[in-house]
Amino acid sequence: VATKDLQPDEVILRVPEHLLLTTRSALREPHFTTALCRCYPSFNPSLPSSSAPHTSPSPAPSTSHRSSTTTPSLLPLSPHQLLACHLLHEVSKGPDSFWWPYLKQLPRSYTSLLNFSPQETAELQLRHACDVAAEAAEKAREEWQGALPLLQELGGWGHVRLGVCVTETGQESERTV
Repeated sequence: VATKDLQPDEVILRVPEHLLLTTRSALREPHFTTALCRCYPSFNPSLPSSSAPHTSPSPAPSTSHRSSTTTPSLLPLSPHQLLACHLLHEVSKGPDSFWWPYLKQLPRSYTSLLNFSPQETAELQLRHACDVAAEAAEKAREEWQGALPLLQELGGWGHVRLGVCVTETGQESERTV
């Protein structure tokens, strides 16, 4: 609740970047970057970030998810995949993670199209809704397959759906992942 009228462009909250769980924070973490380099030899964290965008063999994310100013050269994963891997890596650290107070507050279950069983998908009834559910599941499979080498290298690949759900917007909670 605002206690006064807010003006256009008025800053009401500032969060220092070092407190945010982002693709940049992932690339600042030495173990994470080392794992990226081992899994994807074309990845070069020392090249300027604006020289080349994401180059994953998986389908390119929408341009709204890309950021040439935050994506290092020849990044083998989409920013979405990178963030999901970073989140899962931090979850695997438990209380040793800087972000543990935030991470332990995340829901442990989600209702998401990628979690629908074939029966639940059929219950959607509308053909378009069924197609959307199938596309969501396929996209999640592709994201998982593209990120699997890094997740295995980091040792945290067992919670991939959690990472996908948390990094997607607009997900409701219901199904355990």
